[in-house]
Amino acid sequence: MAKQLAKGRLVNRSDLAEFFGVSLPTVTSWVKRGCPYVQAGGKGREWRFNTHEVAEWREQQAYANAVGSSSDWDLEEARRRREAAEAALKEMELAKARGEVVEIEAVADIVGDDYSRVRARLLSIPPKCAPLAIRAESVMEIREILDDGIRAALDELSSSVAQEFADEDSPDAGEAAETASEIAGQRVG
Repeated sequence: MAKQLAKGRLVNRSDLAEFFGVSLPTVTSWVKRGCPYVQAGGKGREWRFNTHEVAEWREQQAYANAVGSSSDWDLEEARRRREAAEAALKEMELAKARGEVVEIEAVADIVGDDYSRVRARLLSIPPKCAPLAIRAESVMEIREILDDGIRAALDELSSSVAQEFADEDSPDAGEAAETASEIAGQRVG
C-alpha cells in the first residue's frame, strides 16, 4: 500500500518497480548505485522508497550519463571532443556536397508540392468519369471506367515525377527519367 507524501508516494520495492516499469533486480541495482530510500529492507522489514526522490535521482543519473562529469574532463578530452565535432561537421558538408543528404526544408517543399498535385489529380477523376459512368449499362462497365480514370491519373503523376528527375543539364537525364518512371510505376502499379 502506497502512502501519499507531500512530494511523491511512499512505496515498497515491488511498487517502485511497477511505478517505473522496471524489474525487481533493476531496483536492487539502483540501490547498489546509490538510489535514495526511506527505509532499508531486511529481517522482516520492507524497503521503503519515496517515488519523487527516486525520480529525481534517476534524472540526475541520466544527466550524468549523457553529459558526464565536467571534473572528469581534462584538456586532452576537450580537444578530442572538439576535433570529433569538427570532423562530423566536415563529413556532413561533404555528404551534402556529394548530394548524399538534403535539407529537410527542401524535401518538405517537394513532398508538399507532390501531395498538392496528387490531391488535384485525384479530385479531377469524378468529373471526368461521371459522364461516362452515367451511360454505362453494368457495374462492371462502371468499374472499368473508374479503373481507367484512376490509372490515367496515376500515369500522369508518374510521368510528372519522372520529369522532375530529368535534369536537362545532366548527361544522364534520359536514364534518370527512365529510372524515375520505373520507380513511380512500381509504386503505382
